[in-house]
Amino acid sequence: MTIILTLIVFTSGLIMAAAVTDFIKLKIPNILPVAIIICFVISYGTQEILGKNAFQDLSSHLISGGVMLVIMTVLFFLKLFGGGDAKLIPAVALWTGLNGLPLFLMVTTIVGGGLALISIIIRKTKMGQRFITKMLRFSYLQNGWMWALKKDKNVIPYGIAIAVGGIASFRHLGYLP
Repeated sequence: MTIILTLIVFTSGLIMAAAVTDFIKLKIPNILPVAIIICFVISYGTQEILGKNAFQDLSSHLISGGVMLVIMTVLFFLKLFGGGDAKLIPAVALWTGLNGLPLFLMVTTIVGGGLALISIIIRKTKMGQRFITKMLRFSYLQNGWMWALKKDKNVIPYGIAIAVGGIASFRHLGYLP
């Protein structure tokens, strides 16, 4: 079980790394969703070898990830989601299975809505503009969300919302202590 817990904690770190890179660069590197999927495969396989029951039936996980892949592909082609988000959501949904998917989607949606509201407030208020100016003093923020807000672009680092939803789902499912 220690191997599985280690992989779950590592996966949680990968999900948080996606949130950070999305905030800083408005991009989620392809390696992160791939690594999240690989960690799931190893964890599920380890569970089968050890005879543990940490996860749902494999079909639940595959359906959850597969359905979200189809939905996110459509939303990506409709230009409603970025490519990184469209890859990260199915990777996390693979971990949640059908039992954790509703909570994952609900929390992700609520946090995403909050980020959208914050984005509007920052872009449209004088106080928000001053905040952006102060944040852009840090060179590592000059190509990400703060820069996009300064240019009055309507973008959201949805990787943050996905990470919060994913970690909430992991806690709910008992993956994390």
